[in-house]
Amino acid sequence: MHNDLEKQAPTIQYVSAKTLFPIIRQLLNEHQQASFTVTGMSMWPFLCHGRDQVILDYCSWIA
Repeated sequence: MHNDLEKQAPTIQYVSAKTLFPIIRQLLNEHQQASFTVTGMSMWPFLCHGRDQVILDYCSWIA
């Protein structure tokens, strides 16, 4: 038996960096993770468009 989450297709929404980065900053300031799927090929072969996901986590820097 499948639950409702397994039946739902993921929602894909393309947003600009100008929109995305403030949201990421807010999440990290709240000590939460932020993730997004890579678009573009500027980091090929390390990161590939539509294939790879970046996960950012809060880090406290102590100098």
